[in-house]
Amino acid sequence: MTPLAISRPRLVCVKRHVPEKVSAGDCATAEVNGGLISLLRHTETGPGQPLGCGYPAEWMVPFGLSVSAALGIVQPRTAEGIDWVGRAAEVEWSDPPERGESCWALATLTSIRESWANFTVQAKTARGSLILKGTLTMFAKREGRFSRGALSALARNTTPVPPSPRKEAATERESSPFSLPPLPFQDAPEPEMPRLFEMRPPRILESDGTDTRLEFAPDLTKFLMNPVAGHPEPIGRRMHPLGCISLGACLTTALAATGEPFPWAGENARLVTSSIEWVSPLAYENWLVTLCHPLAAAGNIQNFTVSVGDENGRLMAEARVGTARRSTDTKKSLWRALWPKKGG
Repeated sequence: MTPLAISRPRLVCVKRHVPEKVSAGDCATAEVNGGLISLLRHTETGPGQPLGCGYPAEWMVPFGLSVSAALGIVQPRTAEGIDWVGRAAEVEWSDPPERGESCWALATLTSIRESWANFTVQAKTARGSLILKGTLTMFAKREGRFSRGALSALARNTTPVPPSPRKEAATERESSPFSLPPLPFQDAPEPEMPRLFEMRPPRILESDGTDTRLEFAPDLTKFLMNPVAGHPEPIGRRMHPLGCISLGACLTTALAATGEPFPWAGENARLVTSSIEWVSPLAYENWLVTLCHPLAAAGNIQNFTVSVGDENGRLMAEARVGTARRSTDTKKSLWRALWPKKGG
């Protein structure tokens, strides 16, 4: 039995046109093993329900790694007090990595200004199979505030997102199996406390044949944003969970709108393309609500617009996702790749 090991993603190589400077054409590669994908994709918390359902790890881990490669180009040469955050991305999805397979990412800087940078990104498996390719735009954040150009661009998105109907699921109550004697005094019971660990799957709030609305608990975001088992760094280190959670929610909602009974499995439909604009930073303790609306189909590709908001109705991101139905042979090969037989 192979032990589960999640490696720390690492920048393997950063190449520059000018030493100690950032210029168009600079590129970087990053690498991570398949441990995090295996944990989130193949650890089931229920029948057909992986630990990371609602966060398609086989896509989000390679995409997050490509963001880390892009940051490897600009962040080390950025003045103190300035951070780079994702603003928009357009991605074409090809084939997910096989179980346990390492992922590599390449980012190339195509243009840069004082407050923004554009990149081309792609991710491949260790054997060279393409996972994704696309473009990424990042904005500079100076001492906690966006630069003037970034702020005006963010403010243009005003699409409302329906708020979440609830913030927390009620804790189930169980009656005691013991019969206690009727003594005259009783100490006050301890108050109910949050569960030590919980991973709630996405919940469909609405699916009327036109619009589809899903709700995502913050459990997985918290899981990725915090260290596990005494280790010094979060388990989602360099996977950029806050941005990828929003994108993953959009992809999951589009698959649900396509008719997938388990949209995190992708058995009947596959992802083809996506583009996203991040509007507001996500507070990782907040619930997310997605609203998906179908657009006109283009050949065999069904297109959707998806808005992501937090539990208070604040818009977090807007995306466009293209999906396509799988053939029978493709569905069988995907199922074998994601859930291979034990010992096979």
